Amino acid sequence: KTYRQLLVNLSSTVEQQICAKKWSNVNYKSVPSRANKLYANAFLAHDTERRQAFLAKVMTGETKMNSGQLYPHEIVNSLRSNRDAADAMWKSLPNYMSNAVNVLPVIDTSASMGSTAGGTTVSCLSIAVALGIYFSEHNTGSYKDVWCNFSDSPSFYKLQGTTLSQRIKNLDYDNWDCSTNLQAVFDLILQVYTNNKESIDNLPKMVLIVSDMEFNSCGRTRNLDVIKAKYHALGLTPPTIVFWRVDVKSAQQPATFLDDGTVLINGFSPAILKELLAGNIENF
Repeated sequence: KTYRQLLVNLSSTVEQQICAKKWSNVNYKSVPSRANKLYANAFLAHDTERRQAFLAKVMTGETKMNSGQLYPHEIVNSLRSNRDAADAMWKSLPNYMSNAVNVLPVIDTSASMGSTAGGTTVSCLSIAVALGIYFSEHNTGSYKDVWCNFSDSPSFYKLQGTTLSQRIKNLDYDNWDCSTNLQAVFDLILQVYTNNKESIDNLPKMVLIVSDMEFNSCGRTRNLDVIKAKYHALGLTPPTIVFWRVDVKSAQQPATFLDDGTVLINGFSPAILKELLAGNIENF
């Protein structure tokens, strides 16, 4: 008991300051990631002026707030309760894509993505959209701020706005027709390349497919084999194809470890990309 009391007396956590109603003592630059999310409304209600000033400085780049321990979808979901805090947390997420050039995120927007990801209460669609926005805005090269959806007639979409709340609001939902036509996505990529006579350097070097892997069938031939054949027919080398599974379903296996140029990933964190983009594919 004495030891615990000593620890309390020598510590000054954000929870202790909140319980003691010492809001003016909270150092917002030091508040941990999850506390920033959990107590966002409390900070704004009880320390309005200081909190708003801190969030404004985060948005202008004058200071940083801790958000590196949060998943992108957690921040997206917090938009409903506190938009300004969510925008600031999103802006403060670490950039795990400093080596990314011409990475094209492909986001599954089909009906099956409405189910919850295993072990969570979050829909697969929420996770995929959040990761897609993160990947596209941290990308560099021709595909910066660009992502592609699944559809019988897929399209490239350009993120609009400078904040997370603006970009979520301006997402184009019109072509989310619940199809998972993976072949149509790669047909679009190659069609744009052929029609515009673009250089090979402008083709996506990596295609990130964020999905539950429930793709339209290609009959007895795998989607992956058909995609590679299309590139080879044009004398092109297929991009690195990353199958990023946001659910734990194992029925659909789009590739195996024997398939060159492919990577299989599970999870919700963009931090995984740091190793991948560094070339450490053997870790996956």
